[in-house]
Amino acid sequence: MNSQSADEIRAKRLARMGQASQAQSTTPAASVSGTAPASPPPAASPAPAPSPVAPKPIQRVTSPAPSQASPMCTSPVRPTTQSQAPETSLNPEWTHALLARVLEVSLQPCPAPLMYLDSLAAELLSESAPMQFTADMTERLLIERLAGFAGHPDQVLPFMFRAFGVCDHEQRMLPRTGSSLRSELLANAQQLLISYTGIFLQYPDSLLQVSPSFQPQSLFDQFVQHMIRDSDTPHGMPAPFLASFIARFEKEDISTVFHPILSAFSRAMRRCTLADVFQTYLGVLTELVGYKSICTAIVSHPDFLPEAANGREFESKALLAPFFALSAFPDAVAAPTSVAALLAPPEPVYTRFFADPTKQLSSDVQAAMASVRSGMRLVQEKLHTVMLQLLKPKDEREKVLDFFSRAISINAKRAQMRASFQHHSTDGFCFNLVGVLLRLSDKFADPINPNMAKIDNGYLLHPDSRVHVGDETKIAAAADEVSRWIDQRNFARTQAFQQAQKKQLIDDSTKITEFNPPNFITECFYMTMAAHHIGVVATHHKLEPLFRNMQEIKTRLEQIEGQRAQWQGTPQAAQYEQAVKKLKSMEEEIRSQQLAYETILADPDSLLHTLSFYSFVAQWLLKIVDPKNAGLPLPEALPQVFASLPEYFVEDIAEFLVFVTRMAPNVVDRISLDPLIRFIVTFIASVSYIRNPYLRAKLVEIITRLTPEFTGQRVNRFGQLIERHPLAIEHLTPSLIQFFADVENTGSHTQFYDKFNIRYNIAQIVKNLWTSPDHLAQLVKSSTTECFVRYINLLMTDVTFLIDEAMAKLGEIRDIDHLRDNAAAWAATPQEERQSREAAFNAAENQVKSYLAFGKEMISMFMFLTQTVPEAFLLPEMIDRLAPMLDHNLVRMAGPDAQKLKVKNADKYGWNPRQFIVNLVQIFLNLAPKLPDQTIRQDFVRAMARDGRSFQPDILRNAVDILSRHSLAQPDTIEHFASIVQLAEDTLAADKRTEVDLGEIPDEFLDGMLFSLMTDPVLLPASQVVVDRSTLRTHLISNGEYDPYNRTPLTMEMAEPQTELKQRIEAFIASRKSGSQPMAE
Repeated sequence: MNSQSADEIRAKRLARMGQASQAQSTTPAASVSGTAPASPPPAASPAPAPSPVAPKPIQRVTSPAPSQASPMCTSPVRPTTQSQAPETSLNPEWTHALLARVLEVSLQPCPAPLMYLDSLAAELLSESAPMQFTADMTERLLIERLAGFAGHPDQVLPFMFRAFGVCDHEQRMLPRTGSSLRSELLANAQQLLISYTGIFLQYPDSLLQVSPSFQPQSLFDQFVQHMIRDSDTPHGMPAPFLASFIARFEKEDISTVFHPILSAFSRAMRRCTLADVFQTYLGVLTELVGYKSICTAIVSHPDFLPEAANGREFESKALLAPFFALSAFPDAVAAPTSVAALLAPPEPVYTRFFADPTKQLSSDVQAAMASVRSGMRLVQEKLHTVMLQLLKPKDEREKVLDFFSRAISINAKRAQMRASFQHHSTDGFCFNLVGVLLRLSDKFADPINPNMAKIDNGYLLHPDSRVHVGDETKIAAAADEVSRWIDQRNFARTQAFQQAQKKQLIDDSTKITEFNPPNFITECFYMTMAAHHIGVVATHHKLEPLFRNMQEIKTRLEQIEGQRAQWQGTPQAAQYEQAVKKLKSMEEEIRSQQLAYETILADPDSLLHTLSFYSFVAQWLLKIVDPKNAGLPLPEALPQVFASLPEYFVEDIAEFLVFVTRMAPNVVDRISLDPLIRFIVTFIASVSYIRNPYLRAKLVEIITRLTPEFTGQRVNRFGQLIERHPLAIEHLTPSLIQFFADVENTGSHTQFYDKFNIRYNIAQIVKNLWTSPDHLAQLVKSSTTECFVRYINLLMTDVTFLIDEAMAKLGEIRDIDHLRDNAAAWAATPQEERQSREAAFNAAENQVKSYLAFGKEMISMFMFLTQTVPEAFLLPEMIDRLAPMLDHNLVRMAGPDAQKLKVKNADKYGWNPRQFIVNLVQIFLNLAPKLPDQTIRQDFVRAMARDGRSFQPDILRNAVDILSRHSLAQPDTIEHFASIVQLAEDTLAADKRTEVDLGEIPDEFLDGMLFSLMTDPVLLPASQVVVDRSTLRTHLISNGEYDPYNRTPLTMEMAEPQTELKQRIEAFIASRKSGSQPMAE
């Protein structure tokens, strides 16, 4: 070969590439160094790259090996590993064979995949040079080999990776000593391969001819596909290639090369789901962020924080969104991989785990649930590692925090009622966002961790806050924010709220006047809380409609199947069969979705993680409202920081705890419960701090769902602790009694029915609490208060309403059942009418179950209270309302009304009139007990006799017969009740005689409201009407503190005693009884 200069060789290459580049000299022929341009026109130096921090090895996708062995598969016999003298020159034959094998080239005609370099062979032949490749030809050989892929750019990257792999293999086969020149040749070849790979990715047409339709983006897609495949397969990227590639280009503007690669990686990830080999993608991403330069490239990528109009668009654009979106939630689908897939409806990921849940074996369902949970856990752990690496460089941290902030703020409306979820990010994206932030918070989210003090309590008021809560209802809600729970049509409630708001004080001494720069702990804490709001809590709301729909479908199926005998064989049979098929298909689909949600949302480990964080938040909130740990009651004035917090800081804790107690109550026992119990009791008791009654109701529901009736356990750790907790002992019973009364008017348009649910929960709690002597003592103490009297009054009203409504609905059920029993008449009924009656039947069934359940609970509470604190029920203002209520309900149960209400499946509704009779009779006995001398206490008996409407001795004696005939009570109990009835009847007769004796009563002695003879008259100052004290007290308790004649404010203390009138009334009664007839003045 002629001594052709390196400059001439390079000139030929540049001419072939169609570029002008300044030549660089190489070392003499014996040298193995080479050069390659990084981008046209500059040349790329193959200088050794610094070694980056080695990431953990990852498992990549394995591809099947090709049937035809490639040249890289054949290697020379491994040289001896014995110590050898240093190399002074390269073996020409070895060099030729190596370059031929690495670059897949030949100087003789040969079959593919080798390429015959005819021009080089002719050149060597004309120069009478040896027909061998030499070290200084390496770069030329590579360029000519690449040019040989003209028209087939898709074959270049596989070639580059094969060649690099052969070099790597040969390096590992070299002896440890005596092979420095061979090692240098291999390293040089690898550097050239790395450099030209970068050139090819950026400027493919500078190395080979490509067609006009060629899409350069496809090269980056191809690069990514090799990157995620197992390095040990022919289609994989050799293990050292990525590290070398990054090291080669990180000294330059690495974003030029890696931004398109990252974009392709993100696109590829969009086609991957939790049911695919997603671990490979996460492993590669984790490996990439092990390099600081790649972290910079990721954060500087234009799609790291893209512009977007809503959460769904943000998720479709953001670089890392496909990784965060991995889930098995029902809204998770893979991006289409073909035109056919684009036209077809996307297959939800959850169906690949829960395709036919009702047909799957339980073990298969459990295995699928375990697979989903472990997959979600892995996703969040890997993403946490990734984001933690991105946060480490201080220069990039701000952008990463901006990413979290943007992801949260753009999805803020996800948490709203009836949110338009198609405009928001998917459940998986938001749920995984929570998982990552939770893990970032683990280092400080511990009540005993001193880092709690580093949280800036006033951060949300900071002008640079990344958590935007301007549109959120605050704890100290403004008048225009309360529409969340107060119906604006409810004028009285709106006015009452505004009055309460005027009384609410904000502690000016806590006002923030200066702000410190936000620290990472502060920002992470608030963003974790906000992420839970739009992620976990908002996703929980999707489960309730599914449960409701499932129940409706099951009910409808039961109805159609139950009437099969009636429609089978009729012309409508095919229509019914089609309906059954459709309903079963819907049932299958909903059950699959339920399983998907429950699998992820009710994962015990995930629940525990969030519960631990919320326990920390509860502790933090308590420190704000009670910094000195002084206990209850809290200061009258709210700290400004607490007043300005979004209401969801309290509400989300309550909602999450309710969810946990529904789905996995045992999880609650796995954390420290003291902060949660103090949080719950404190805010149930602090009306001025939590004015939204529905929020307090959620706190009540938490305790309810941890009672034995709900958990199915006789005792649990939460129940044991709340029984012994000093704060609960002192404040829970009076607070619940107060709340029972408060919910009479919540302000919502559904308040009438809401109160029964809330009061039912309260009844469940107190029934369990009052088995504890300490809590029972608090009940006795509370029974002397005005609030307790009002509580009893409302309890009486509820019992009457619930029983009356239940019996009315039972009548509707009975009537429709009778119609359906006549098959011919029912079939002849017009379809529209049948559907209307079916709907009414379903509604009546649901309502009667609720009414009877609530009614039984209220009567049980009555039984307990009248036994424990009977004096509270025998007050003058109470007893004349209580006796008619009990008379009324017992008459309904023992009289003809109940006997007519014989319905099918009475147990299904909880309808058992005999048990109602037993319980009601026990209340009579509690209020009219036998005294030590075996006589019966008279107070209640006299009130029964005064009941002119419901006291019906004959029907009450029928109750005695029912008890006796069905052995529902002990003989002495039956005898006691019979004596009460007889005594009341005797008293009634005596009262009638007294009434006759009194004769005509002067008008001035009559109660202004009830027109009955007064015994303790008082004057209403505003209306100037005189009523009896007991009448006024009953009105104030039942209807509120206002004058019944003009609705001006009125309290018992404002009523003016009419002493002189009282004396004249007493004189009038005495004179009539003595037979004289004094006239009223």
